[in-house]
Amino acid sequence: MSGALTHDNDAVRRRALRLMQQLAEPALDRTRHALLQYQALTDAEREQFKNTAQLLDHIASQLYYAGGGVPNSTHSSTRHSH
Repeated sequence: MSGALTHDNDAVRRRALRLMQQLAEPALDRTRHALLQYQALTDAEREQFKNTAQLLDHIASQLYYAGGGVPNSTHSSTRHSH
């Protein structure tokens, strides 16, 4: 099974990359700006920063999954006692 970024069709891959770029670039710009001025942000601006960071996190997750990554829903290997 292939995702959009690993699809056999080159047009599908290009469209997926273009979409990811269109979503990520503005969010990254806003995040960089907010980080430089974080202490001076209003509560509303901090909430917007949080939402933007969540969008970037979601984009990163989708890139990971599209590249063949598997979601790790449990951390059982680190929780077991020997």
